[in-house]
Amino acid sequence: MIMRLFVQFFRIGLFTIGGGYAMVPIIEHEISTTAKLLSKAEIDHVLLVAQSAPGPIAVNTAFLIGRHIGGWKGAVATCLGVSLPSFLIILLIAIHLSGFFELPEVMSSFRGIRGAVVALIALTGIRVARRTFSVFLVILAVIWFLLLILTGINPYQIVALSVAAGLVREFLRRRRKGGKAG
Repeated sequence: MIMRLFVQFFRIGLFTIGGGYAMVPIIEHEISTTAKLLSKAEIDHVLLVAQSAPGPIAVNTAFLIGRHIGGWKGAVATCLGVSLPSFLIILLIAIHLSGFFELPEVMSSFRGIRGAVVALIALTGIRVARRTFSVFLVILAVIWFLLLILTGINPYQIVALSVAAGLVREFLRRRRKGGKAG
């Protein structure tokens, strides 16, 4: 199972261009749909935690999935698998092809790939929004967006306000049900 995880994440790292958020739908497809190792709900939970943790989203996601499926060995295998392709490709380019990224064909290829990357990132956002949609979250998103644009508030303050809003909402929800809030 550990080697299978490594190979799956190596393949994901090798064939996905555009960074971590571009990898998310590929990871979801490979792990949930193709291999059926985690449910879509479990993938959503992993993404929530991975986005909340500091560091690259692809490595965080790989780590959490690997640890869930294969313990610490699985976490190491998935992290190495998702990271190694990029490292090796950049190393080879640095050693052998110093002017590689200045070639017009390469520059044009990367400009063409940008559209696919934008589509993959948008797809990730839409899928997560569909599964977690609520009027409360839409209202909060609009408020936070307007605060960011109109006031220039620090994004860290938005995160802190989001945590507070979520806690208040949960407190009120439990209070309405007659249960304890803590």
